[in-house]
Amino acid sequence: MRNMSVSDLSTLRIDPAITGRILLQVLNGRVVSSTLIPSDHIVASVDAFMELAERAGYKKNAYESVAIREGFTGDILVHAKNGKKTSQRELSPDHKVATLPDLLELMEQVGYQITAPVTE
Repeated sequence: MRNMSVSDLSTLRIDPAITGRILLQVLNGRVVSSTLIPSDHIVASVDAFMELAERAGYKKNAYESVAIREGFTGDILVHAKNGKKTSQRELSPDHKVATLPDLLELMEQVGYQITAPVTE
């Protein structure tokens, strides 16, 4: 990397009097654009950001993984308790997810007659 001259900085539209950090976007060895990085911004790797967040008291999310067999298309029902996956299963195309009133309405649409239970 070579030192940039004042004329190079002018070409990039960077004022020679600027103080701060500048992000240069480089394509095939040539600077194609530049961005001034505000002083309150942090430049770090994802791991460093995670470490800073943990030091600040944020907890790392422990995401549960869901196994999806290769080539599968459809819905998977996952059961979880306190953020931990307890089970999962693939649903067939005839499985529906609905509220009880929606299910009753669907049953009426296909010919069932819904009556209230007999209470004594």
